[in-house]
Formats: sequence, C-alpha cells, structure tokens
Amino acid sequence: MDIQRSEHEVFQDLSELCVSSGYIHAIAFFCFKDNIVRFGEEPSTDDLAEQYSHDRLIRTEISTVLGLMIKNSVDFTIPKPEILQRYIDDTDRLLKELHQSMNAPATAMFMDIIENKKNDNPFTKGAFLREAIFYAAESAYDYQYLDFFVKKYQNDDEWLTVNKGFSIQDVGVVINAIVYILHQKLHDFAEKLIKRHIDEWTTLDIFSFTVDEIAKITEDGSPELIVNILREFTVNDSNEQFVALGDYNIINAKPLIQQDDSTYILFQHYGLLEAAYESPFFWFKQVDERYFNTTATKNRGDFTENFSYEVLSKIFGDDKVFKNIDIYDNKKRVGEIDVLVVFANRAIVLQAKSKKLTIDARKGNDKLLADDFKKAIQASYDQGFDCAKFIQDNKYRLTDAFGNEISIRNDFKEIYIFCVISDHYPALAFQTQQFLQYEESDTIKPPFVMDIFLLDVMAEMLSNPLYFLSYVNKRTSYFKEFIAHSELTILSFHLKRNLYLSDDFSLMFLDDDISADLDLALLVRKKGLTGKDTPDGILTKFKDTIIGNFFESIQDTEDEYTIEIGFFLLTLSEETIFQLNEGIQKTIDLFLKDGNNHDFSVGFSDTAAGLTIHSNQLARQEAYRKLKDHCEYRKYRQQADVWFGLCLDPILKKFKFGIMSNKAWCYSRDMGQKVVDRLVSNNIKIGRNDTCPCGSGKKYKKCCIGNI
Repeated sequence: MDIQRSEHEVFQDLSELCVSSGYIHAIAFFCFKDNIVRFGEEPSTDDLAEQYSHDRLIRTEISTVLGLMIKNSVDFTIPKPEILQRYIDDTDRLLKELHQSMNAPATAMFMDIIENKKNDNPFTKGAFLREAIFYAAESAYDYQYLDFFVKKYQNDDEWLTVNKGFSIQDVGVVINAIVYILHQKLHDFAEKLIKRHIDEWTTLDIFSFTVDEIAKITEDGSPELIVNILREFTVNDSNEQFVALGDYNIINAKPLIQQDDSTYILFQHYGLLEAAYESPFFWFKQVDERYFNTTATKNRGDFTENFSYEVLSKIFGDDKVFKNIDIYDNKKRVGEIDVLVVFANRAIVLQAKSKKLTIDARKGNDKLLADDFKKAIQASYDQGFDCAKFIQDNKYRLTDAFGNEISIRNDFKEIYIFCVISDHYPALAFQTQQFLQYEESDTIKPPFVMDIFLLDVMAEMLSNPLYFLSYVNKRTSYFKEFIAHSELTILSFHLKRNLYLSDDFSLMFLDDDISADLDLALLVRKKGLTGKDTPDGILTKFKDTIIGNFFESIQDTEDEYTIEIGFFLLTLSEETIFQLNEGIQKTIDLFLKDGNNHDFSVGFSDTAAGLTIHSNQLARQEAYRKLKDHCEYRKYRQQADVWFGLCLDPILKKFKFGIMSNKAWCYSRDMGQKVVDRLVSNNIKIGRNDTCPCGSGKKYKKCCIGNI
C-alpha cells in the first residue's frame, strides 16, 4: 500500500526536478500541449472544451514550476529526448501527487467532523479553501485584461510617464506586439521543427521574441522604450521566498524570462496581461507612497465605479443609471450607492470594491480568509442592503455627485444588490456561498457577487434590459442551488438552456467545460474568428419570431407590465414559446383574411397564470378596455392568480402595450355570473350536473342555471 507523502515532501521533489539542466524545454512542451487551442477552418465548442480537460496543466501549476525553475540560473541546453520525456512524466506525476497531498488535510477534517459529530462547516476552513483557491478557474478573458488595463490607469498616465518613462498606451502597444509575434511563430512552428534533428526538437522557440522583432511592428519602434517596458515585467531575482505553495511567486508579477541581451521568453501571455493589469498599482507604492495613498488609490476605486456605470448605461440608457448617490435622512447622510439602476419597477444597487485576496489568506489562514472576504464582499453587501431598504422609503432624500436631488419611485417589485470587485478573486463564487451573511425580503433579492469581468461579459451577451434582468432574477433566485468554479460557467449554461432547476433536484454542479459555448462566442466577437458569435439557446431560438421580436422590443420601453410579461415568457419552455408563436400567427392570419379582431388565450396550470393576445388595430383606449375585460374574464374562469394581456398590431406584427392582473383568485358572485352569461351567449353548453363555471364549487343546476 502506497503511503501518502506530505505536501512539503512532494514540493521539495518538484523543486529539485525544476532546476534540472534543460528543464525549461519541458515547460515549453507543457505550454504547447496545454495552453494552445487547435482547430480547423473555424473553432468549435468541442475544440475549446478540451481546454477544460483534467489531464492538462492549469496556469497556476505552470507558474509553480516556472517559479521553481528560476530559483537557479536557467539552463537552456536542449536535453536528449529520453531525458525530456522523463522530465515531462515526473512533472505530471509530482503535480498530481501535490494535488492529492493538498487535499489530505481537508479529507482528514471531513472525517473528523463526521466521526466526532462536530457542528463545523469545513468549507470555510483554510485547509479546504487552499485547494479551491489554487485550482480556481480564471475569472477574466485575456482581451479584458488588456482593454481594462488602459481604462484602469488612464488617470495615472502622467505619473507613469514621469516616473517610469512610458505611458499606458506604450505598454499596451508592446504587449500587443508580443502576443502577435508569438502567434505568428506558432503558425510557422511545424515547418521549422521538421527540418531539425530529433535531438534538437523543442517548442521553446515559439515562446521567444526579441526587442528588434517588437520594434519592427510598433509605431514608435524605439528599442530603449521597449527595453524599459520589458524590464518591468522581466524576472530579476532567484525567487528565494518561494518555498511552498501559496508563497509569493515573482513569476506572476514578472512573467518574462530574459535569455540573452535582446531575447525574452514568455510562456503564458495571459500571465503578462494579468501582470500588466495589476502591477502598476504596486509600482506606485514602491516609488511614491504618497501618490499611492492618495491619487492612485482614489483612481483605482473610481475605475470600478466608472466602469460599472458605463457598462450598465449601455444596457439601460443614461437616464436610468445614476452614479455616486448619497442618501440623506434630513441632513444626515445615511448611505451611499456607487451605481444605481432604476428600470421600471426593478432596481440595481451596485457597490464597488477594489480588494484582493492577500498572499497569507491564499496560504490557508482561516482568519485572514474571513477578514479578506469581509473587507472585499461583506462590507459591500451590508452597505448595499441598507441602501436597498432606504430607497423604498420616500422619507429619504437622494442626491447625485453634484449635490442635485434626484427623484425615483419607491414601489419596487425587486431590488438586486450587486457587489462588484475589480480584480481576480480566486474561488469567489464558492467563498460567497460559504462566508456571506445576507438577508432577503419580498423585494430585496439575494446578492449577486461578481468581478467587473463577469459584469462586462453579461453586458456583452445580455445587452437587452429584459434578458439582463431576467438572468439576474434567475441567478439570485438560485443563489445556492447552482455551483460552479466560475460564474462564467453558470452564465454559459443559462445562454444555452435558460437557468432553471426542476423540483426534482435541490442542487446542480456545473462542470467547467460548459463554458466552451461562451468562450467560442467571445472568441468570434473579440478576436475576429469565424464561427458562432452567440451560443444556440435563449438568444437565438426565438430570433425573428413574434415572441422573439417582443423580447427585443423591450429595450425600447419601460412599461412595467410589458416587462413582467417578458419575465414570465422567459420562464416558459421552448416548445411552449413555439406554440404561442403559432397561436399568435393564426390571429394575424384571421385578421388579414376578414379584418376582424381576434384573440388567443392560453392558461398555465402549473404556475396559476395565463396569457391573452389581442390582434386588432383599434384605438388604444378601446383596445385597452377590450383586452382588460377579456383578461379579467379568462383569469376568473381559469381561476388563475396572474393573467397577462398583450395587444398586437397584426399589420406591423408588433405589440402595442401590455396589461397584468396579479390579485389572487377568489370567488366573486358578480364575476361568476359574467362568466356564465358569456358562455351561454356563445352557445357553449353547460351540463346540469357540471361544476358551475362561476367558481362557486356547486353544481350548475344548483347555482347559476336559474339566473340565465
């Protein structure tokens, strides 16, 4: 029986392996095998799903072996094929063993709780969370880091130019050039490799670039400027402090390795993009602590707020989104909302933070894990919850950043609290479920905790207010029922299948490869590749249908009844939506044939609701009266609690307005008589021994038959 070794023992063996002669070529092999997506004429979801295979090394594992390798001077000698294969096999074996050894304390904790019947939650302990944090899914796409990097530090550009000798734009140009060069080398790799002797085979070349290569394709082309920028991201020490998993690993901040005076190695371009996004903030602290504590810190906070405001404004419109709202009780300020969205009878209260998970917390310190979460998320939520209560009470006064008083409604049906952070926070979704203490009411939904990267992707894929709010509604309603390593996985699942959990299940865990559909759509949209820019699902299935056009039209209206109908329709199955489209089309065909008004109604017994469509070209007032009367009749007859109505222009095939009745059904003698009268006038036979249609529960012969 094999004896499981400690994490320290495995880490020591891995450390010794990584400083072997020519080990850098083994890392190059792993990066070639595990970090590159291969596809034919256009990528498919199957191609991208392979990136989530448990057989590949993830970025944190590759960063670990890189960090261990640079503890000694890097030896670039190409090892013999058999030695290189041994390096590869031993690395795979040791990393798997390292994963097992990291899980051992958590397993022991579980067993202790079970055997001794302890009332502890192991998922809040560092011994458990260390593994979740180290193996956490990436929260950002590579293009986001580079795009956001420029926005994040644009107000610090003057400081960077004076103190570092380059601007934010300069850094972006150089990084883009590096990514382009390495991409081109990958394309030419096979042709060059086949010309070499097998003893000289290596994939290292496709991860190397020179200053001259960058200078040739950049507008400035200044080698001095390029070297100056590269220096900030090039490892320059032996990484001696990296002696255990969770320790500071300099390769994460400085992912470039210098091979000679003008040649550099970059194994993971994602690491360079993340370093560019995060490092300048630490440059401020190292060089100018006064600037760091004042202007830089303010700029960092402003970035998260401004970005969130811009993203939400694109969805809901500038007039529906407010920034830096102060809430007053008389003259006393009692709350502050970073970004507030008011759309019909829904509101979003967004609180932004710029707090990272500290190194010591990542190492599994229980107290620091809880403290970091409290500062980053809990404080944000508590502030948001208080503000969500305040905006429902008209005794509080709201002012914007300029001191101007703003007036909003108070009778919200739902308020969503967004807690948004600006940096990658490993295992954020999982930690939220374990640590967050929250309240909810009939109006205030459970919180939606996210980073700006998720908010950006949600806005990209769900740019229609209805689709966006519908997803937020579903995600907060299933706050603890859906579990995934990344919120992006849950979003991808929603785009494909409409987020829903049947009564047969209490919990659903989503595997990472579900994200492949979303990954593909964003590759097409952001990288210009050929393929589907929208996953097949809720955004495509009803496109160009009558109901689909109704969904799209909601971005042009703020009528709360119309939005309620949209919410309801998005809960229905694909088959039901198609049946609705067919029924509505029949009313249109009949109108075009005889010019008369026609209607279509359907009840949904499982939701105690129903829907009526009126096709006519009547004046709005008359159309409204007829639709309202019909909906009240059908609602009562169906004994439904909720009934929706939509008025459709059969010529334009566009809905003109919507109505809703949501009072719980109860027996009414007057309404019951109207139902019976209408049935009789329409020559609908009612059996003497049938239950009376009036809703009394009596037989017809003992109820309304004598009143006709």
